[in-house]
Amino acid sequence: PLFMATGLIRNEMTSGTMHFMLAKPIARTEVFLYRMLGFLALAWPYVTVLLLLEVIVFGLAGPSEGFFRLQDLGVWLSIWLAALLAILVYGMLFCMLGVMWKHGIILALPFAAWELGMILTTLGAPDASILRFSVIGWAMNIVDAGAALTWTDTPLMIEMGMWFDSGAS
Repeated sequence: PLFMATGLIRNEMTSGTMHFMLAKPIARTEVFLYRMLGFLALAWPYVTVLLLLEVIVFGLAGPSEGFFRLQDLGVWLSIWLAALLAILVYGMLFCMLGVMWKHGIILALPFAAWELGMILTTLGAPDASILRFSVIGWAMNIVDAGAALTWTDTPLMIEMGMWFDSGAS
């Protein structure tokens, strides 16, 4: 869906229908806003359904005192919020790249590769300062904040894990 965003406005520009739309009393910002809202109306429910499936699977399969693992819902909500905001930013950025050049997808590919590199960086070095220059970096900050609010004993568990590692050496 994100690469689809490069053609939101570009397809209208190349086919010539953008001239007809702008000849009407519609502001350019309205055209962009309505295109982005249409894109988000497709992308956000898609991500929401995928996340709900994950919540159901991990809520039922995860260790819990009851039938469903309800104590993780705060983390899942932060993941959902981070995903929606990241899709909004990626969609607007890719749409802008599509407007800048007829083959905007070529401009979007290096950015997508950069973000993939940043995803891999979060796995190996989650505190790396280079993550400040990526959308995925601040999305992970939202998830980390949700985890810190939901699992209040996380700093204690980290300290205990570090104590155990230093004792084994």
